[in-house]
Amino acid sequence: DGIRRMPGTGRPLAFRLCGRRSSQTSQRTVQFVAGWLQDVGIKVTTKIISEDSLTEIIGEGKFDLFEWGWVVEPDPNYQLSTFTCANRSYKDGGSVYANLSDSFFCNKEYDALYATQGTQIDPVERAATVKAMQQILYEQAPYIVTYYYDNLEAYRSDRFTGFLPQPEPQGALLFQYGTASYSSLRPVTAADASPSPSSGGGGTTGSKTGSTSASGSSSSVSDAVVAGGIAAAVAVAGLGFLLLRRRRRPDADVE
Repeated sequence: DGIRRMPGTGRPLAFRLCGRRSSQTSQRTVQFVAGWLQDVGIKVTTKIISEDSLTEIIGEGKFDLFEWGWVVEPDPNYQLSTFTCANRSYKDGGSVYANLSDSFFCNKEYDALYATQGTQIDPVERAATVKAMQQILYEQAPYIVTYYYDNLEAYRSDRFTGFLPQPEPQGALLFQYGTASYSSLRPVTAADASPSPSSGGGGTTGSKTGSTSASGSSSSVSDAVVAGGIAAAVAVAGLGFLLLRRRRRPDADVE
């Protein structure tokens, strides 16, 4: 019938893929992913529901696949914490409550590395630990990245100067984590150099960047890279996927 089956059990590879009703981008994404999976013999039934309903379903682990978008701040600590065993959903008084982890991923080696990077002061040593954590996520695949938002920001270079990118050297100029750029921002005065030719004679200066790393990347318009992804229950036939995300955010918040 064109549908692949699990060796030994004969169970067909058939899954439900949820998208968000409030996001046209989400709905287009699930259609693309469903088509790609069907091309390789995996049956997918798409379901578009509200974000509140999807959040509840995710928290209780009652899903096969879903799509959402997250942002990643410059420092990877918080995002990496969402993959620790302690951040899975928990049960209290007979009710299940969602925590930071929505893939229910748990790996003791990963947890040990997370604790280590939280104590490392040397940037080079900490980066090596973080990369080892990323390697585990890449190989065990609780998430998969489907795309990165490609955003543009611009400002009047004839009126404002002193912007500080986060992270250096091509990160976001506005909507950062912290106030560094706002604290250094000031009006252009006669003492400042005249606008460069690239700014259109004092019109706008802008930047457009892609991601720089899996866990510390940034887009030039938002506080961090916004990634769209498909998440899968780790227990569902190995269809776990890779994505590092800071927090869920509807499309309207980043447009």
